[in-house]
Amino acid sequence: MDENERALYIISVAAELAGVKRILELEVELEEAEAEIERLRELVRRARQEIAEAEERVHRKYRRDLVPVSNAIVHVRRRR
Repeated sequence: MDENERALYIISVAAELAGVKRILELEVELEEAEAEIERLRELVRRARQEIAEAEERVHRKYRRDLVPVSNAIVHVRRRR
C-alpha cells in the first residue's frame, strides 16, 4: 500500500468513526427527546385530571333545589 492509498484508508476510517460518533450522539439525543415526551405526556395527563376534577366540583355546586317552571299562565280564582 503506497502513501496515497494509506492516507485514503485513514481518511475513510476517520470518516466512519466520525459517523459512528454522530450516530451515538443522535441516539443519546433520541433518548433525551423520548424522556421529554414522556414527561410532557404525564403533565398533560395530570392537567386533564385536574380539569376533570375542577369540572366535577363545579357540577356539585349546582343548585339542585331549583325546578324548571313552565311559562304557562295559571288563573287562580279567589274565594269570596
